[in-house]
This record gives sequence, C-alpha cells and structure tokens, in this order.
Amino acid sequence: DRVDLVLDLLVVAGVLGFAILAVVLYAQVTPFFDPPIRDALLQYRAWHGLWNDISEAANFPMIGIAVAIIGYLWWRHRRREAVLVGVTLGLVTAGSEAVKELVHRPRPPESQTVVPGVIYSFPSGHELEAVCILGIVALLVWRSRAPRPVAVGVAILVAIFCAWVAI
Repeated sequence: DRVDLVLDLLVVAGVLGFAILAVVLYAQVTPFFDPPIRDALLQYRAWHGLWNDISEAANFPMIGIAVAIIGYLWWRHRRREAVLVGVTLGLVTAGSEAVKELVHRPRPPESQTVVPGVIYSFPSGHELEAVCILGIVALLVWRSRAPRPVAVGVAILVAIFCAWVAI
C-alpha cells in the first residue's frame, strides 16, 4: 500500500534527521535554523502559559496513556505487542537520557520549564513521549478495523499535537 510506504519513508527520514541533529549538536555546532526559529517563537512569550500547558500534556498524561495501551493489549491477549510497547518506551526513555548526557545541549535562555534533575534540552523528553506514545496509538488505530478516514484523522491529530509540543 502506497500510504504505508510513505509512512515508512517518514519514519526513516525522522530517525535519520534525529541522528544528524544529534551529531551536529554533539559537535557543538548551532544549526543554521536554530536562532531564527528561537527568535520567532520568543515573540509569543505572552502565550507561555498555553505552551507550557501543551508541553505538560505530553508529560504525565502520556505515561497514563502508555500504561493503558499496555494494559489493553495485555487484556486483549496481544501480549507480544504489550511487551514490545513496554520495551520500546523503556528504550526510548533510556536512549533520550543517554543522548542528553552525550550532547549536553543547554536549555534555552530564560527557560522556565526545567524538570528537576534534567538539565539538558536535547532531545526533548516531552516530545519523545508524545511522538512515541501517540505514535503507537495512531499505529494501533491504523492497523485496526477503524474506517480509513478515522485512521487518517487520528494520524493528523497526533502530528498536530506533537508539533505543538515541539513548539
């Protein structure tokens, strides 16, 4: 199916982009797009509360969603998938912390969203949680018997939410 091929290519592009960005940041090079994006977003400081709420929605609620996914899959006797989801999320969390320690990217100036014990900003734990957990939700819906427009709608909503968290 062509849609599956496009999705596979998006995953490969995302992983490759992440790896390239991690290497660039490890080399302590500021990506060319970083200052203009930061400066453009700083003009929305008045919306800090909204952005913080969106970011926090990708924190503890995502953990609840992850536990619910694993529980649901286990209850439906899809135990291999439940274990795979749990292992994937564990590896993503560990990998995120490892990359943070490797890259040592400081948080943006005047950052007020410091999570206790987490002093580095790349990769964003909130963004990784949102992408992984909601990506799993989108994948499960995509593979379900849900009508195709519903599956596409869920995928679009997940992409939009993850973009908001990144901002």
